[in-house]
Amino acid sequence: MSSRVTLADVAQRAGVSTQTVSRVVNHNPAVRPETRARVLEVIGELGYRPNTVARSLATRRTMTFGIVVPDIGNPYFADVVRGAEDAARGLGYQILLCNTDQMPERELTAIEAFQEKQVDGIILCSTRIPEEDLPDTLRTHTPIVLTGREWVEGAVGAVHADDDRGLLLAIKHLLQRERRNIVFAAGRPGGPGHARRMRAWHEFADSAGYCAEQLVAIPCATNPAGGQEAASQALRDNPEVDGIVCFNDLVAIGAVHACIEAGKRVPEDVAVVGMTDIALASLVEPPLTTVGHAKHELGKQAVAMLVDHLASRAHEREIVLKTELVVRASAP
Repeated sequence: MSSRVTLADVAQRAGVSTQTVSRVVNHNPAVRPETRARVLEVIGELGYRPNTVARSLATRRTMTFGIVVPDIGNPYFADVVRGAEDAARGLGYQILLCNTDQMPERELTAIEAFQEKQVDGIILCSTRIPEEDLPDTLRTHTPIVLTGREWVEGAVGAVHADDDRGLLLAIKHLLQRERRNIVFAAGRPGGPGHARRMRAWHEFADSAGYCAEQLVAIPCATNPAGGQEAASQALRDNPEVDGIVCFNDLVAIGAVHACIEAGKRVPEDVAVVGMTDIALASLVEPPLTTVGHAKHELGKQAVAMLVDHLASRAHEREIVLKTELVVRASAP
């Protein structure tokens, strides 16, 4: 046997045609289960590895997707990537990952790098590219799906959580607990999630008859340090604050620490609500009340959109995933 096992070697050992082996390798359903099992057994025995370069030349597909995230240190994006990878693997695709540290210029560099590698599609998570520049960025021969924001002209599709509803769930929960001095630790301006949450914040204020001074939103970094700074400012400006709604769970963790440092009990003096329900939310003390996002499903749906587009199948242009309030000890 030569040092490199070929498709023909597998076919000879399995007693099938090279076309049958090719169908098995490419996940073609038109193979009988017993034949597929035999071919896979031989592939394992011989250690066969498909020649991806030759296959991509023949199919004009590299069987790879690129995914661009603003902060891989944020567990939210790790869950999105995991969902995308699980879906892609089941379809024979591989995921290539790029982290941008929330820098638009790094996003553009990542997109260009993925295009040079001839990935079959790109998933762009919570893009920081300015709104006015985004349509031009999306007009490329490589299909792009957006996650964490609404659809934009030029994108194959968009998948995002219903942040508007989610924020209203958080506010109404605090109001039902007789919290009246509520502050919003609103995250970093410029991102799509911030824009949607702020829109819901202002819509609620208008519908409930609040004036701007009664419903304060404080911009902050989308990490624990940002939440701690925003909550500390809120408590300094108004010691009567009794509820804090946070952009995400990392911000909420920082807000809880700020309350403790200020001598405030959580939830007795100040109730804190996060968003996204990362795994850490249930493990901190006190466990966070939060608005749950279907993060894993978001990644899966983004991959499904790309696969449908590549197969010229009809698919929804925009998918909005439902959010749910998860009540824990930080705002029972």
